[in-house]
Amino acid sequence: AYNATDKNNNTISVVNSVTNINIGPTKLNKRKNNKGKELLICPQEKQAPFQLIPTLCRRNRDCKKSGSEMKCCNLFGSKRCVKGVRKALPEPPHDPIFGIPRKCPQTPLTETFWEIKTCETDADCWPRVCCPDGDKRYCRTSQPLFEKSDNAAARQLAYPIEAVSQYLQCTPAPPVIFDIHPKACNTTLDCFPNLCCQEFGKRNCRPPKRSLLTFVTGLTSRINIGVIKDITENLVIKR
Repeated sequence: AYNATDKNNNTISVVNSVTNINIGPTKLNKRKNNKGKELLICPQEKQAPFQLIPTLCRRNRDCKKSGSEMKCCNLFGSKRCVKGVRKALPEPPHDPIFGIPRKCPQTPLTETFWEIKTCETDADCWPRVCCPDGDKRYCRTSQPLFEKSDNAAARQLAYPIEAVSQYLQCTPAPPVIFDIHPKACNTTLDCFPNLCCQEFGKRNCRPPKRSLLTFVTGLTSRINIGVIKDITENLVIKR
């Protein structure tokens, strides 16, 4: 405090006070950096594990106490907490081979004569193609699109090749709850009459889309019926 004089020579007392302001560090609500964090989605029913007593939920945060990778998914008629799976990788474009367009197979062929190989592009797999399978990409035998070819001769091969290839196409794996102990294999000889099929980074025995034994049985029965018919027509009954 100090004394001062105004214009009329009156003495006044002035108090000089300083307010101490405590400026602390400001807390910023920084958003969590999700870069590099895996984006998990709900699995399909065939991928979901068996749950005898599932944990029911309404939203994803109801499952966080069970683990950071758990999600609330609508499976088997109810919302339950299950472990999320990684989002499938997109299929890259593929160059045609001999003028015939191709794509990754929906029903893959048996890969007995090829090694299981991961890839990034088709250049890592030639003459096969690089196909997404879960969270990785693997080399697979491509599915030719004969019907989209500009070559008329190639379009004529579409049906016969598709019919024959069904005997070498693998059926999809059953749901996880039923596929408890799949039989591992290295070649189709380990699985005959089934096929040795590549699933992600391993091989398991699976039935073919069309059974070769059924084809052989049907062909044999037709031949036998034809032979019996010829014998019957040439049979002479003596009185």
